[in-house]
Amino acid sequence: MILFSSSIGHNFSWNFLPASGTVGGILVGFKPNKFQIINWDIGSFCVTAKIMNLCDKFIWRLVAVYGSPYEQGKQDFIDELHSTLNLWNDPTMFGVILT
Repeated sequence: MILFSSSIGHNFSWNFLPASGTVGGILVGFKPNKFQIINWDIGSFCVTAKIMNLCDKFIWRLVAVYGSPYEQGKQDFIDELHSTLNLWNDPTMFGVILT
């Protein structure tokens, strides 16, 4: 789901991974006058966006991840991260949510 919002006159394109119970939850936003979102991928532990800078047409990827603080699901998190990394060999930026 992509949400559009206006805050103090600045438009953003948002996407999110909702929290599961008391853990998780990721929110990612971009200004559409600066970046074109080529595609979003929402996993169980990460939100990935393939992005093009509008000023220079440079394409890169942002991966925002959340790993559970609980032992349950740790291997699933690592497996998803490995799968995400194997899909792309070009520039990538990670955002890590820590609790």
